[in-house]
Amino acid sequence: MGVEMQDGVKLRSKSVVLTTGTFLAAQCHIGLESMPAGRFMRHTDKDRENNVGLKFEPPSNALAASIKRLNFPVSRLRTGTPPRLSKKTIDYTGLES
Repeated sequence: MGVEMQDGVKLRSKSVVLTTGTFLAAQCHIGLESMPAGRFMRHTDKDRENNVGLKFEPPSNALAASIKRLNFPVSRLRTGTPPRLSKKTIDYTGLES
């Protein structure tokens, strides 16, 4: 028993504890767009200087497929994470403090 990593490395073990987290068959939603991704990676100043587009960590799709092949249920819990707004983009004039 054990685990085979995406790069082919095999880790042998007497038992395996699988904690799937949020990357299992994950999707990132930005506005009306969705894409397979585990997490959005924040831009560094160097990324901005080099005009690097959005970067994402990959989802665990192969792991999700393996779990499904073994007839384990795979489902998502919707967290309902609210959209983030930059305070620089909000017009506060006319609001009470």
